[in-house]
Amino acid sequence: MKNKVFLLVMSVILVASLVIVGCAAPAPAPSPAPSPAPSPAPAPAPEEELPAVVSVATQPLGSAAYAWMLGLAEGIENTTDLKVRAEGYATTIGRMLPLHSGESEFAAAGTDVGYMVTRGVESFQDWGPQNLRMAVRGHEMPVALFVRGDSGIETIADLKGKRVGWPIGFDPAIKSMEAALAFAELTWDDVQIVEFPSYPTAASAVLEGIADVGIGEPMCTYAQQLDASPHGINWLDMPPEDNTGWERALEICPYYAPLVVTEGPGLTVDNPVKCMGAIYCLVCYDFVDEYLVYTVSKGIWESYDMFKDKHPQLVSWTSEKAQDVFGIPWPAHPGTIRLLKEKGVWTDKHEEWQQEQLHAEAQRIEAWEAAQKK
Repeated sequence: MKNKVFLLVMSVILVASLVIVGCAAPAPAPSPAPSPAPSPAPAPAPEEELPAVVSVATQPLGSAAYAWMLGLAEGIENTTDLKVRAEGYATTIGRMLPLHSGESEFAAAGTDVGYMVTRGVESFQDWGPQNLRMAVRGHEMPVALFVRGDSGIETIADLKGKRVGWPIGFDPAIKSMEAALAFAELTWDDVQIVEFPSYPTAASAVLEGIADVGIGEPMCTYAQQLDASPHGINWLDMPPEDNTGWERALEICPYYAPLVVTEGPGLTVDNPVKCMGAIYCLVCYDFVDEYLVYTVSKGIWESYDMFKDKHPQLVSWTSEKAQDVFGIPWPAHPGTIRLLKEKGVWTDKHEEWQQEQLHAEAQRIEAWEAAQKK
């Protein structure tokens, strides 16, 4: 009997326990792991800034360089947000001073002027060698002697005893004339020097009858005006096959090479002028902003079809010419290199040339600084 009572009590306790467990609140589900906070969006890359206006120092109004620079400016303005202001200067140092001071970002200059600036010679002796950079390589720059067509002067040798202009402060014309005279075994002592306050006055003096010979690009206004006059125009040759004459000329102007020109007043394929030639460039200093130089160089590269008909010389400002830097005796700007790399045309040969130019520049500056300490 006792055993039955015990079993009954235990059964009741077991059932009650099951009921209590079954009625208890279920255990809460585990909380989900919190979602990781989203990564902050990367900050946008800062935009590279450009000035509203860039200044290009060039030769004065009436020169071929001033005319074709206006064509380039139009191309740059049509492909970038930049406005380009061309500013003409009558003297070589006047053109380079704004570049030196930072007042102008660029200058239109041939390898003749660039040679003088990077070597610290002629008007730039007090400056010492400068860190000039090529921004854009342009056209071959012909430099030729012209006289009145009815003057009876047929060769450079005929200039002996004649009136030759000396444009004060315009070193390229002075040195080019000296080289041309040397070609014919003449010196300044063999001619009558007539001084002029600027290159334009010297170049126009042939038409005015004040000088017997002028020098300049065949496309220059002064040659066109002379050709249109009753006198007409005659060009004086420096035949490339005259090796001895060229040796004498290059001793004066090592940056020149023989060039044959068929376009210009009085010139045709059958009647060209055989003259001196350099390379025209857009140049700047090494301290000019890389992105600005890149933008200007790219603007010229991509606007060729817009400007090529603005001036006969601009036909040569092609992308193929722009990458042919090897005749330039100073380094390219990093902004220019950036563009040429972007276009896939900067090669190991280009880099080798660049390093050679940088090394030569460092040696020139080191030698000049050492000379100043003596």
